[in-house]
Amino acid sequence: MAKSLDICEGWVLDFLHLTTDEAYKQEAINLSGSYTERIRNLGRSLASFHNLLSLDLSRNMLNSLKGLDHLKLLRCLNLYFNEISTIKELYRLRSNKQLREIDLRLNPVTKEEPHSRLFLVYMLPHLRQLDDRCVNEQERGAALLHFSSDQAHNFSFNSPEENERSYEILVSSVPPQTHPRVKMVQNAFPQSHSALDEDDVTLLNLLSKCHLDAPTSTMSHSEHVLIGRMFGRFLKDLSNALRRHLPETVRVAFLEDFNGILDFMLLEFSEKEEEILTKEKKLKNDCTILEEELEVAEGEKRELLNKLREVLNENSNLRVMENEVFPLKAALSQIKEENILLHEKIHVQESHIEDMSGRILSKDKDRVILEKSIEEKRVQFEDSCISIKEIKCLAAMLQETHQSLVINNSALLQENSEMKERHEQEINQLHLSYQQIRKSFDIWRETNKHLY
Repeated sequence: MAKSLDICEGWVLDFLHLTTDEAYKQEAINLSGSYTERIRNLGRSLASFHNLLSLDLSRNMLNSLKGLDHLKLLRCLNLYFNEISTIKELYRLRSNKQLREIDLRLNPVTKEEPHSRLFLVYMLPHLRQLDDRCVNEQERGAALLHFSSDQAHNFSFNSPEENERSYEILVSSVPPQTHPRVKMVQNAFPQSHSALDEDDVTLLNLLSKCHLDAPTSTMSHSEHVLIGRMFGRFLKDLSNALRRHLPETVRVAFLEDFNGILDFMLLEFSEKEEEILTKEKKLKNDCTILEEELEVAEGEKRELLNKLREVLNENSNLRVMENEVFPLKAALSQIKEENILLHEKIHVQESHIEDMSGRILSKDKDRVILEKSIEEKRVQFEDSCISIKEIKCLAAMLQETHQSLVINNSALLQENSEMKERHEQEINQLHLSYQQIRKSFDIWRETNKHLY
């Protein structure tokens, strides 16, 4: 039999071979149990792991989730094969709002608490996978219908004592698991008109014969219509059964009242059925319009992203061109320095020629040689001047190109900001439209609540 452990922070650091500073930087740790040792209580053992993103506590003996509330960045939590047995322990995860994945398989709470999955889906808005199954939008809608939005507000903004009271209110608001057929009979027949008790065997047999169960809040319109038709058949079978069981003196008066009630209920049901169908079509049309608007908004968003990428590419090209201009500027300064040196050399040579003018007259060969050398140096100087002029023209062209790119960049940035503001306004308008539709749906559901 595995040994149960009440661990502390020092035990975790020794087990993982970490220091306190290293524990603060850890993003994923594995504390899964083994055949010899299993963790029973976490306590304050994870106090140093503030940046933890993934935590594996599978195959342990945990019956409480105390000690995880400070892990605000936690995204993946593995609690496979532990001893979590109540929703109250799951409620301790309300501080871990960033949770994306949770595994609670082989925990008693999954069998003993049928609403545990909806509870976690409702409490954790970013949850994407639970018990190795993806959380879809249908489940989120069912969770929102199952738990009120006022209670969700109490989860995040109240004190710990108020959160405990909110948890008690939330759990008490879950409807008790009563027999659905008995509940249907109680709603259909008030106490003053019923000759049967809620545990009457004959009534339950008739309901079973008609395959009738109480409708739930997540049923579709076609299921409601089918239940209404089965309920009509049930009332007829009940009428026939009462004809056989009631005395002759009571049966005539009862059947007249009963047939009147039956006709009235069937008429009212048909009217409500048409009204529900009309509202359902209207809601589907509204949802279709919203989906089209969202698609348009997504298209505009993609266009903005593409334009932003183009602007970034142009900026990168501009930086490359600027990097190419810097060596040219350095080369230009170096050529200027060489030009100055050449001028100085020319002046020295000219002064030397003037000093040696007398000797040059007597030495024609030397003069010719000197003239040739001077001519060569003049040609080199003219070539260098032409190169300098070309470099100046190139620098001017680069400056003009740089200015035009800066102007285009500022214009694109301004256009991007304007399109972003229009996009945000459209998104806000879509949110407002969605909230209005949601409010209308809640009002409709409250006004038609007696139908269910």
